[in-house]
Amino acid sequence: MASEPVIRSVLPALAARAMAATSARTLKLLSIFGIGATLTAEELATRLGASVRTVRRDIDALRDLGYEIEAVRGAGGGYRLGRATRLPPVVFDEDQAVATAVALQTVPTVLSGIRENAARALATLHQAMPARSRLHAEAFTVSSARTPRTGAPSSSSSPPRARSSAPA
Repeated sequence: MASEPVIRSVLPALAARAMAATSARTLKLLSIFGIGATLTAEELATRLGASVRTVRRDIDALRDLGYEIEAVRGAGGGYRLGRATRLPPVVFDEDQAVATAVALQTVPTVLSGIRENAARALATLHQAMPARSRLHAEAFTVSSARTPRTGAPSSSSSPPRARSSAPA
């Protein structure tokens, strides 16, 4: 059969795509759970563009990875992320990562005493961000005027703000 070698060469690529789609969907599910709401399997399926059965399999996969996904029974029930006993990995979508990076860049102009921790968190976030997101976050500049004696923002200056030089 002439088509058999073609099928054998296509199957691994299809399996890899299916695995990538499953991983992306499971990460999106984890991100949805991160908002703290209790959602039904049907609501989750709609948000993910998947079947209820697929959502339940993805929830099982998250549980296998150590995430505490609670099933809430009764009216208003559904699934939610349980209280963690340890800090789990944080999952951001691209917009959330950029917003967090900009906020961490702003911290030294607004708060004192956490500059080093904010810088370490920003460095960690930059390492995990795709290059395009990192460039987008770095396009923002933060400016603030400080009074010489107190280091507090000056009342005559504008409040700290983020200004983007990147196209919207």
